[in-house]
Amino acid sequence: MNLLKLELKKRNREYGIITWESVQDFEIKTFLRNSNKVNVQFGKKVYSNRKVDYKYKRIAFGKKRMTNINNKYVLLSMKDGNLVVN
Repeated sequence: MNLLKLELKKRNREYGIITWESVQDFEIKTFLRNSNKVNVQFGKKVYSNRKVDYKYKRIAFGKKRMTNINNKYVLLSMKDGNLVVN
């Protein structure tokens, strides 16, 4: 299982988005198989059809959900076709 570690910054928590650096762009595209939308699994819930914005390098996830993450980093993995956020 492939894991990606992304840093969470202040703007990530303010706007409820998961972002990545330009140098990680190719890694993210291959990890997500260049999908326009993904299902995000956070905890026991699955949030369907979250848009992946490759132009601005972000995935909209929700402000309330981002405040529940207390770490400085987020780990992304794929499980059963869902993007798992830890």
